[in-house]
Amino acid sequence: MVLEGSIKVQMTGASGHGIVLYRMGADDICTLSIGCLMTGRSYRAEAIVEDEAEAAIIPRGLFDRLMDQSADFRLAIMESYGRRLDELMLLVEEVAFHRMDERLEEWLLARADQGQTILSITHQELGVELGTAREVVSRLLKELERQDQVRLARGKIELTGLASKRAPA
Repeated sequence: MVLEGSIKVQMTGASGHGIVLYRMGADDICTLSIGCLMTGRSYRAEAIVEDEAEAAIIPRGLFDRLMDQSADFRLAIMESYGRRLDELMLLVEEVAFHRMDERLEEWLLARADQGQTILSITHQELGVELGTAREVVSRLLKELERQDQVRLARGKIELTGLASKRAPA
């Protein structure tokens, strides 16, 4: 359980390509850790601290006792698991049914909506965020740059005309 800070959980496939599965902030519980504790299996994923973080680790024996003896704990775990499952299903839908150019533009627009105009991120890191190869991200970003939607520099993406593309609500 993350007490403070920010941690991302990502998975790398046999091809070497990775994808960010989810992020955790204060009071979030790692869904894959829950799965490991409940099944005794491990998963091919890694947690990467993004902002200095503090986390609590619950040993399996204590987890099992709390699941058996505390309805509140059990409910909190199941609610957390359900919320994250919904998020992961949306991710699967995005990956399976949306074109990569749409996904990249949506990711960039979300940052623009948060007021971020200059992103410090490499093409490789962005590829992991979106679950695609660096080369694909680079090609799509170059096209956005040709359209004057972004300005590219080493390790940076400046959102120039992208925010104006968002349709009014």
